[in-house]
Amino acid sequence: MVHEAREKVSHPVGGDEDLVVNGSHLLRDDPGGPFFLARDLGADVPVCLTGRPAWMSGWGEQLRPVNLPRLALCLVMPALRVSTAEVFAALDAPPSAETAAAEAPPQTPTDLAGVARLCENDLWPVVRARHPELERLRQDLEEQSPRAVSMSGAGPTLFGLFASMATADAAARALARPGVSTRAVLTLAG
Repeated sequence: MVHEAREKVSHPVGGDEDLVVNGSHLLRDDPGGPFFLARDLGADVPVCLTGRPAWMSGWGEQLRPVNLPRLALCLVMPALRVSTAEVFAALDAPPSAETAAAEAPPQTPTDLAGVARLCENDLWPVVRARHPELERLRQDLEEQSPRAVSMSGAGPTLFGLFASMATADAAARALARPGVSTRAVLTLAG
């Protein structure tokens, strides 16, 4: 199923707004949750629709908007397909609605060091075991001296958190190679 956004949503989660996707209204009070299509489309769909940083829990359907500084990242995107469904199926204990609701979001960091302390991904061990070639890419990224390195979602994109766009851009140039795309980017401010 392919969905195309018809309206840009640039507000935090909450309120009575409808989201329009391919003419279908994703009503926030739907019994399946605020973004009921997220399970079919991907856990990152809800946060992408909000257009701002948020703390995600559960399968990605539970969001708490956060205010973060803009951050410089180097994205490392190998030409590798990772099945999100297979990654979550391989978890020893996938998150349940009960455990997700009990998760307490961390205090929102206000600086680069605070954000760096939160850069971990519970899915990394599963993805690394299924795709060991990502370990070498991660090591190469770590050699560029970022403040933190992690994987985005269920992968395969890795990212390094840098002190400036100049250092993120230098890392992107150093890591580019056949089969691996790289890009330096700034995050959204929250």
